[in-house]
Amino acid sequence: MLAGNGLKKSKMNNLGEGNKLMPESVTIKVRDRGPYLVSGPVKLVDSQGNEIDVGDCDDFVLCRCGQSANRPFCDGAHKQAEFEADRSGS
Repeated sequence: MLAGNGLKKSKMNNLGEGNKLMPESVTIKVRDRGPYLVSGPVKLVDSQGNEIDVGDCDDFVLCRCGQSANRPFCDGAHKQAEFEADRSGS
């Protein structure tokens, strides 16, 4: 479950080879009438090129509606704003 700040603790895949832990690949899932779910090890940067600290989290949600008080992260404001997307991914 994602916390209210849109962040979730990191996950790693155990590939079995000598018990090495390897990071998952990055996936961005568009949620209907909701945020973008980012899963996997990724660096998040702002428009100025500054890294945004996501701590040790590899899963987080990014605001898509523009109403979050915690941008760029989702805080659930899309529900109160009754956010609707024209089509998936917009």
